[in-house]
Formats: sequence, structure tokens, C-alpha cells
Amino acid sequence: MSLRSLISIYIVMSFGLALILDLILYNSLMTGGPYNPQNALMSSLAAMVWGLLRMYAPTAATALCLHLEGRSIRESIKRYVNFSRRTIKHFLLAPLIVYLAFGIFLLLSAVLGVLSIEKFVRIAVKESGGLINEDFARILLIAQLIVGYPAAITINSIYALGEEIGWRGYLFDLMGRKDDLRSTVVIGFIWGLWHSTAIVLLGHNYPSIRAAGIPLFTILCIVFTAPMLRLTAISSSILPAVSLHGAINAIWGITLFVAFPSEMPPTPLNEIYGGLGLIGIFSWLITAAIVLLATKKRWTENIHQDFYITSFFKEGWKASRN
Repeated sequence: MSLRSLISIYIVMSFGLALILDLILYNSLMTGGPYNPQNALMSSLAAMVWGLLRMYAPTAATALCLHLEGRSIRESIKRYVNFSRRTIKHFLLAPLIVYLAFGIFLLLSAVLGVLSIEKFVRIAVKESGGLINEDFARILLIAQLIVGYPAAITINSIYALGEEIGWRGYLFDLMGRKDDLRSTVVIGFIWGLWHSTAIVLLGHNYPSIRAAGIPLFTILCIVFTAPMLRLTAISSSILPAVSLHGAINAIWGITLFVAFPSEMPPTPLNEIYGGLGLIGIFSWLITAAIVLLATKKRWTENIHQDFYITSFFKEGWKASRN
């Protein structure tokens, strides 16, 4: 099968499964009845199950495409994961990139005059119904940042693995495992658009602006992809991208609560300019540039090595064309 055909099948499968799950959750929320603690609990559980199943839609699409190519699903996924000492090292270090991006976000927000740690404090006190005071709320912010790391390499990685098998595993394979601008844009663009039905139907990440958030999140996913592909290339494994993805999910949401003091989320201003908007995009552009420069030597060494995954890709690709 041609490269275009495989990418098309992958997109139809992964997007189709995601849409089905989004519609199921949307219908569940619309028919859930009036608010009460039991309904709220069931909605939370439904959202957790939805998140897990949705994040494994790319894995299901990968399995179908590998089957159509005549390649072993088990062996291919095993190669994508590729446990090694170098992999584990990068897996444990990758979440720190998000802390770097978070620091850059705070710095940019301060320069622009929109930083407000007190916003988080006010929201935390209000949401607790007055059970906690402002000092405890500040401790809670620090605790969330600290707990974000173990969450990133444990439960969040279990969730993120489902996506990364597809994005930084199979799609990166189809792109010839070339860590370049073309691969970054193509994979990031598909990854970002994959969230579009959740954004429109469920307000995922952009509950106020909905569809207008799709281009913002797509650009953000392209920028996220740059360090993820670099880590995948230098470690010969998707696992560092998995923990980085897990850390983004664990930590980056805090940015919504520490900028634009007069805006209580969700608001259009916060979504367009905040952590998931323009300031977030520029924060990650700077972060990606730092990561790419810091890993340039290792990446250059990899180019001159006999990268066995690339060799396997070429062999499998030739076989699939016969």
C-alpha cells in the first residue's frame, strides 16, 4: 500500500473511533438529568473511561494499519517501546521539559503584565467552600507542581501510551523516522486535528471558544511534537514522549489559573491568550528550541549510526509494497 493510503486509513480509523467516543460521552452528559452528587460522580467516572478509551484510538488505528501492511502488531509495538537504559533515563528526564516550559510561561506572563499567582489562590479558596485559607492554597499550588512529576511517569503515562503508539510510533515510522520539520508539522497537525470533535462537542480545553480553539490547539500540538520527536529519535523509543505527554497533561493545565487575574476560567481571553493559547504557544516554541539545541550533538551522532528501527522500517515498507 502507498504511504498516502496508509496515512488516510490511519486518520479515518483514529478520528472515527474518537468521534464515536465523543458522541457517546456527549449524549451521556446531555441526558444525565439534573445535577446531584451521584450524577456528578458518574459523569467524572464516564470522563475518565472516555479519556482512556479515546487515547487508545490511535493504537487501534495503528494495529489495523500494521495488519494491512502484513507486519507483526506485537513486534512493531515492541520496537516502538524499546526498553533500554537510555530509554529509561530519557523517560525519567522528559517531564522536566514541562517544568521548563512552565517557568518560561510564568516569565512571559510577568513581562506582559498578566501573571497572577493570587488568581489560583482565590479560585482554590472559592472552590473549597472556604474550607482552606489562602496560605494553604499557595501550598496546594506547589504541591500540584510536585505531584505532577510522579503522576506523569505513572498513571498519565498509561493513558499517554495509547496515543504515542500512534503519533510518535506508527506515524513517525511512516514518515521514515526523520526528525525534521516535515515530520513535526505533519504528525503535529494530524494530532491536533484529532482533538477537534472533543473540542467542539465537549468543550475539551476550550469550553468558551470551542471550534475557534481548534487552530490554536493544532499549532500547540505541532510545537509539542518537536521535542517529542527529538526524544524519540535519540532514545529509539516512544517512552520519553509518553512521559513528556503525561507531564503536559498533569502540569500544563495550571497555566489557566495563574494568568489574567480578572478572568475566571473558562473565558475567551484566557483560552485565546493563556497557556493553551498564544502565550502557551510562544512558551513552547522557546522550550522546543532549547531542547533541540541541547540534544543536537546526540541527534547528530544518531544520524551517522545504523539506526536499526529505520532499517526495519525500510524492510517492512518494501515488503508491504510487494
